[in-house]
Amino acid sequence: MDSAFRILDLPEAAALDENLLRERFHHFSRSAHPDASGDAESFDRLSVAYQTLLSPAARLRHLLELRSASGPDLRGPVPQAWMDLFSRLSQALHRSDQLLRRRERASSRLAQALLEEEILALQQELLGLQTGLLQLQTQARSKLPEADAVLAENPAAIPEAVAQLCREFIYLERWSEQVEAHLHRLL
Repeated sequence: MDSAFRILDLPEAAALDENLLRERFHHFSRSAHPDASGDAESFDRLSVAYQTLLSPAARLRHLLELRSASGPDLRGPVPQAWMDLFSRLSQALHRSDQLLRRRERASSRLAQALLEEEILALQQELLGLQTGLLQLQTQARSKLPEADAVLAENPAAIPEAVAQLCREFIYLERWSEQVEAHLHRLL
């Protein structure tokens, strides 16, 4: 397996300086891009490495995969502390789907206009949930240096605490994408 860290000449770490990551990507893409006498395959490898390291969930998964041929087991339940948020998020997304179906079936401008107040209220609720998700992502990002310390203690293992942090990022990224998609559809 190619190391995304090696491709971008970065240390294998959970906590990466995103500005440095961007700088390395731009530096290497100048020569790897097909328009700059590079080749498409090299640029594709570079782009995949950049996208992998840009996402904390993908970066942690990649770090754990580099440690184990079979890869980490990232299945697991939603963290108990997040169950209330998960429940509110699920309900809001379900209501959004229902409201979007009602809007599609609305046959007149009047019928569509009557849904606007409900749409605005749901948009506000989704924006509030999005803010909560961003706060959780910030908290999770603050744990990345700690994950590096745990990984350094036992370079051959996949520590459960790091796998759990990876699962948390996977949930947060997935939920954020869902909220963003619903907000876009409600426009």
